[in-house]
Amino acid sequence: MSEQPSFVYVADPMCSWCWGFAPVIEAVAERYELPVQLVMGGLRGGSEARMMTDRLADELGHHWEQVDRASGQPFDLHVLDRRDWRYDTEVTCRAVVVVRELAPELARPALHHLQRAFYVEGTPVVDDETAVDVVSAFLTEHGREDLVRPFATQGCPSRGRTARCWSARRGHRSGRARRAEWARGCPTRGFSAKLPEVAAARRGRRTPPPRPGRARPAG
Repeated sequence: MSEQPSFVYVADPMCSWCWGFAPVIEAVAERYELPVQLVMGGLRGGSEARMMTDRLADELGHHWEQVDRASGQPFDLHVLDRRDWRYDTEVTCRAVVVVRELAPELARPALHHLQRAFYVEGTPVVDDETAVDVVSAFLTEHGREDLVRPFATQGCPSRGRTARCWSARRGHRSGRARRAEWARGCPTRGFSAKLPEVAAARRGRRTPPPRPGRARPAG
């Protein structure tokens, strides 16, 4: 007997196109009644994280306006006027991973809640304290106050399984361990390198040679 199919969705709570795609994911899950497996991609974390500057604000604003036109999803552009925060998506990715481990059925709603907090309410969830506040409110709204303390404990990158997950991003583990972490949904820097390989496999041909230079991730 074959296993039940599932829909694997690679996302980042602070990826604007993921926010634009959110209604589609909900529609697919509802229409086809498929379990959705969330994998956090880690769009900008570690060395990719950047302080908000005029240049970065212009870059992100351009992407956000494109997504708005294509999807109709709302955006609060005022958050881009602030210069007191670092655009680091690692914290929100970690938050979804921890919620998924504590209560798998809440993983997708948690992703949506974090997306709204950033893109609609203009709250940069880029530090542990803010993540705990935002996710605690989410858990309380869903009647899971019992998970607030476990989330606050496991969501800290210096503790528990999550800490081991993040260490994979810094290259402290073997290649096999990093691939295993990625498969479980922990954000790793190696994900972007796999995109050409996946695309080529779908087209049924060999992976194209890498282009010179390094592409800059979109917001």
